[in-house]
Amino acid sequence: GLYRADWVVAEHYARAAVEMAEKLDAPSELSAALEALASAHYGRGRLREHLEVSLRRLTISRESRFGDLRRQVLTLNSVSSALVYVGEYMQAMPHLLEAERLAGQAQDLDLHISVLRVLSHCLYQMDRWEQVLEIEDKWRALNMRYPKFFQLLRGHCFQLALNASVYARRGDFERAAALREESRAIMLDTEGSEERWARDNHY
Repeated sequence: GLYRADWVVAEHYARAAVEMAEKLDAPSELSAALEALASAHYGRGRLREHLEVSLRRLTISRESRFGDLRRQVLTLNSVSSALVYVGEYMQAMPHLLEAERLAGQAQDLDLHISVLRVLSHCLYQMDRWEQVLEIEDKWRALNMRYPKFFQLLRGHCFQLALNASVYARRGDFERAAALREESRAIMLDTEGSEERWARDNHY
């Protein structure tokens, strides 16, 4: 991962890129530069600044001349994540539902799964546990349609961990333990021993 000093440098270059894109009146390039700036804020723990920049990206993505559907979904998902990070779950939901609809329209499986992951997290934080488990049904349906893709997928561990927590809260500790171990096995396979896991890997 980046060290704190690296995020300072990243922020400096991102701001320079934002200024250049503004002068060129280039919305696509400005969105990419703002994405880099948002990442720098996140890396430095500035979650409100991260949200503000993400919201600006969303405004740009809604301009009529910004025709990149995939980037629009990515932006909606980023804004949703930023809102979830600061605890504004209700505000995130409309963006997430729009992102899920557009991801299906774009027929981009990787994008669709990324949106479902954030949607699950948001629903979990709102204690809407039944709906969290419904997301698992969507995962399984996608798995049946695209089995070869899911053989390569590793991000499912987060969904499994959320579901394990839901089952534990409902008193089904056997099911919770099984899902927890399945999630942990994926993490060990992809990230190595727990000592190597990043802070946000401990879910």
